[in-house]
Amino acid sequence: DGLGAKVWNISHALSRELEAYPELVRGHRVLEIGAGCGVNGIVAAKLGAEQVVMTDVEQAVLQNLRVCMMLNANECGSSASDLQQPGGAISDTELFDEAEEVDEEDGDLDDLFGGGRKGVQQDSRSASGKDDNGANGSSDSESWDAENMSVRLLDWSESLRALDGDSLKSQRRSFSSPASSSMPPSVPCSERFSVILGNEVIYEPLHAKLVASVIKHRLSPGGAAILCCAVRLQVLFDTLISECARRGLRYRTRQIQPGPDDRSLVGRSEHDYEGGYLMIAIDHQDSPYTAWHRDDFN
Repeated sequence: DGLGAKVWNISHALSRELEAYPELVRGHRVLEIGAGCGVNGIVAAKLGAEQVVMTDVEQAVLQNLRVCMMLNANECGSSASDLQQPGGAISDTELFDEAEEVDEEDGDLDDLFGGGRKGVQQDSRSASGKDDNGANGSSDSESWDAENMSVRLLDWSESLRALDGDSLKSQRRSFSSPASSSMPPSVPCSERFSVILGNEVIYEPLHAKLVASVIKHRLSPGGAAILCCAVRLQVLFDTLISECARRGLRYRTRQIQPGPDDRSLVGRSEHDYEGGYLMIAIDHQDSPYTAWHRDDFN
């Protein structure tokens, strides 16, 4: 549907936040949910995260995400044509159907992209970059791992099942794609991360339930989740608030006010959305994150 084939406008705000406060991700294991093109995950990797696992669910999106990762990992600057997936090239129709155009990245972030360290790891069955025997794989152009970055399949409904069992099975929408040689490994159910990033991940009430479940399931005790979203419908975020409370998660926000330089990136005023733009800070109520970089989350 094109949602994962573009750099969403508000992702620039989250990238700038990470650039301004690199300690949020430096040295941490980071999970990016609904990564799309992976801009925020790539920024986190460039800022010194120990490992960044960028996830999505649709095959074409995951293949494009892998290309984005590789292009930002290799100093040699591989072309997209050199990084074709095992299943063949991704057509423009598959990847960019209904996607909107956006302006180029802000100049302040340019030096974070395209000049990564060399070294690509072999495809693996876990997000740790290890193979089934726990050993690092050899270099391979078809790998789903590069440097401190990985691309993985993550079905958000797995977290519902992990937390609630099968009782909600009939209520969930399936996000799973058929397994094939052109799909990456899934994130193991037991893996947890000290930081979770998400950009534009709430579009319908079910998303609010799923995102709260993923954060509860995947966020390590004492960890921090940061989301950045346009509030198109306030009711969706009311649902997210109630789901976070139900899951024992603390939910706080701060309004983002795009400046003059952001208008060309955002493309529309924050007042065009019912709730403007929000940066959302989420952590566990019983084991909160203790190093928040801001004191203006409400």
